[in-house]
Amino acid sequence: MKKIMFISFLSLLLVISCTQELKVADWLKVGTKFTYGVDYQGKEYDFIVEITQLEPDLIYNWEMTDPVNLEGKMTIQKEALESSFIHRNYYFGGEYETNEETSGWFSRKSFSELKNQGYTLIQAGYGTDTLKVEMKMVDTIEVSLNEKTKKLNIIYAETEDGYAYWILDSKQYPVILKMHVDFNIDIDKIEY
Repeated sequence: MKKIMFISFLSLLLVISCTQELKVADWLKVGTKFTYGVDYQGKEYDFIVEITQLEPDLIYNWEMTDPVNLEGKMTIQKEALESSFIHRNYYFGGEYETNEETSGWFSRKSFSELKNQGYTLIQAGYGTDTLKVEMKMVDTIEVSLNEKTKKLNIIYAETEDGYAYWILDSKQYPVILKMHVDFNIDIDKIEY
């Protein structure tokens, strides 16, 4: 009888551990590496981002593989992470620091507006008009996380012009996991 109860208890623990939600803080930390597949006007390459600091400023090293072959370091200061509505979608190599733009992330203010009022306004790229980005649904996407397929909670949002964003559903870390704008960038894998 004791054996049956022990085996039942172990089975219950296994079910509970398998169904627990994956918390963002468990995997998004210094050293986390995002690998995205990019399709830019027919050129296909990887865009690799490795987080070197999360707070108070976000700092990451990045690399674009062949045929682009660029690399650099991005620093997004706390002010931009909190409230910027300008998205820097293009990288040119070298080091770049900003307190006016985000890149690869929505600001916490834009994310909160999406969640609470159903839309936010952003500028994407250089010299673009302000775009209204509307939340269409809360969903999940499957991602390779340390070589295991996991589901991450996301917000899917799009503009009237058909730009689409899949944003990690995390007020603290609203990472863009997929983005279809003038080019496509889709998460391939995350390693930590």
